[in-house]
Amino acid sequence: MKIDIEEIGPCTKLLKIEIPHEIYTREEDKAYVELGKKTKVPGFRQGKVPKEYLKKLHHNHIKNDVLNKVVPEYYYNALVEKGLKPIGSPKLENVKYEKDSPVTFTATIDIIPPFEINNYEGLEFTRKIVKTTDEDVEKELNYYREHFATYEEITDRAVEDSDFVIIDYEGFINNKPLPGVASNNFPLVIGSNSLIEGLENKIIGMNKNEEKDIPLTYPSEYSNKEFAGKDVVFKVKLNEIKLKKLPEINDQFIKNEMGQNKTLVELKKEIHKNQEKREKLIAETKLHGEIINKLIEINPHEIPPSLIESQIDFMVEDFKQKMRLRGIKEEHAKLDREKFRKDSIQIIKGTFIQQKIAEIEKLEPNKTEIEEGLKQIADEKKMAIEKLRIAMQKDESYQNFLSDLQRKKTMDFILSKLKIKEVFVNRNEIENKTE
Repeated sequence: MKIDIEEIGPCTKLLKIEIPHEIYTREEDKAYVELGKKTKVPGFRQGKVPKEYLKKLHHNHIKNDVLNKVVPEYYYNALVEKGLKPIGSPKLENVKYEKDSPVTFTATIDIIPPFEINNYEGLEFTRKIVKTTDEDVEKELNYYREHFATYEEITDRAVEDSDFVIIDYEGFINNKPLPGVASNNFPLVIGSNSLIEGLENKIIGMNKNEEKDIPLTYPSEYSNKEFAGKDVVFKVKLNEIKLKKLPEINDQFIKNEMGQNKTLVELKKEIHKNQEKREKLIAETKLHGEIINKLIEINPHEIPPSLIESQIDFMVEDFKQKMRLRGIKEEHAKLDREKFRKDSIQIIKGTFIQQKIAEIEKLEPNKTEIEEGLKQIADEKKMAIEKLRIAMQKDESYQNFLSDLQRKKTMDFILSKLKIKEVFVNRNEIENKTE
């Protein structure tokens, strides 16, 4: 086999591969023998049909079968011989074979160019943990109040700001209904900006069962270009006005409504403790991001454009799914692929750097770590470990689980080589720096 390699770009190689004629002939002979065993031709005993006769009938079919066998096989042989590790699937093209000549074809592949991991031992980082305050605890208690809120129907006044209302609405442009811009018994909190800008303000002052035409203009930058900048009339009917009533959180409420056998003091302590855990987890996640970004900075390397596009595809689809779960239609979600590019590149580069470190340091999850990880998942799912293992091995779950363990082990190793200072900060210090 002859292999020539042409550099197309930093991450792209073109392999020109030549398979000796003898190999094609050998595989072709095997194919005709197998075909002869199955072919019935009048005048010949089964298995005794001459090869030349079969060639007249099945030449093109056999040629395609043989090429479909030898081309992928010798492509992989070429990778092994040249020590190449492509990313993704190859582009196999220009497959040619003429009688008494070698088989030739090209394979375009993407690779991660070799790179070294520069010394990162002793780099200094700060783990900034936000202090948990009484105000944070009160905010958490407010979530409970909101969750257990009740709504009292109002019949003796018009809509005011912050009221909870139930409306029917439909949008019209030039007296024609807009597709998808209508709803019956739509729940709306006035001031939440859930609908087109300006609509909620015009509902203020309406009375129960009142109907009203509200003229507005869609913003020129509106995501649905069909509506952008257009004048629209919303026909709105106010079905109900409700006032939100927030309960008082006390010992009795915690027991009767929340179903927990604890006092308000005990609940506050529990919230405080859980909040501290969350803040430590958030601080750890941010620290990991800072470390990976620094490793990317001191270990520059190229990555294939095709890999970036695939990561962007994944992130866009994930974003769409989150929008769907929030009830936002895809055409209303502002999707710009380029906004995902920077993060995609960082994710891919960070992943390859961690894989490189794991390879250099031979970091693999051991049996004990695997069993402990499975036990934790099994406890959460209330399943027997072996049943969980079997279920996970039926798809990619088990391999993803092992990859997660390896990533954690690699990050723990990286952390052990760094100098980490831990400080507690006020929330406004973090928020001001983020702005």
